[in-house]
Amino acid sequence: MSEKYLEEYKLLHKNMASFGSGACLYLDELRLIIDYLRPKTVLDYGCGKANLIKALSEIYSDIQFYGYDPAVEMYNTLPVEKADLVINTDVLEHIPENELDSVVSKIASISDNAFFGLHHALAYTILPNGENAHCTVKPPIWYYNLMCRYYKTPYPLKGRKTELSAMITFTPSIPFLETYNALINNFQN
Repeated sequence: MSEKYLEEYKLLHKNMASFGSGACLYLDELRLIIDYLRPKTVLDYGCGKANLIKALSEIYSDIQFYGYDPAVEMYNTLPVEKADLVINTDVLEHIPENELDSVVSKIASISDNAFFGLHHALAYTILPNGENAHCTVKPPIWYYNLMCRYYKTPYPLKGRKTELSAMITFTPSIPFLETYNALINNFQN
């Protein structure tokens, strides 16, 4: 991430206790994915304050969870080069469009299996410099085309709200999709 935006996010993490903690909203979806893939190592790429991996590690004591976030001092060094699964929730919209290829390419180099939680609207949060925290607001098809450059089988999924979607980079089974869609439909009703 460019130094300009990195400094803005460092300030947000420092000054807003709740910033970077929304990933736990994906806990149910990720439990479904983890139960399906049965990874031994999971990297949360853009982990914020690591609330999601802390919650997941309480559920899955036999899995090694790692966190990486360049804007959070405790997690600003990439801890692994390979993982069985990479989680990336509500991160890509914070990355300038011209840097997204580099980020997705790096994630793809770590694992063929990834879950991307995507947001397609402006954020409520404003950066200290006055800009919206979501600097890249694109529709799901745009992200699908981006993922096709780095993954063999990106698969778009519905999100809990109309402004959210998800993308997985492994081929799901019909029972997995049925369970995932039932889960998402419960949140939309």
